[in-house]
Amino acid sequence: MRCCPMCYCKAYLKNTGAMTCGTTMKLRYEISCSNCGLGPAKTGEVLMTYNEHNMQGVIDDSNLKQLIAEWDSILRDPERERIANI
Repeated sequence: MRCCPMCYCKAYLKNTGAMTCGTTMKLRYEISCSNCGLGPAKTGEVLMTYNEHNMQGVIDDSNLKQLIAEWDSILRDPERERIANI
């Protein structure tokens, strides 16, 4: 994942909540910078469901992947980011 576009420190995914109902579990994530606190207004979700008969898990993380793609598309200075990652 890319660096913070404000301070160029490494940004991380942070779990902001979890909810379970029967055989379904929903985890909410947000991207945030531990240095300056910048984060998006939206959160990404991972939805995990289990088939009760054979206990096979099905994971849908497309919403989280979209959140990460939006974060990576924020305009930034690639050279400063490269130096910050060294």
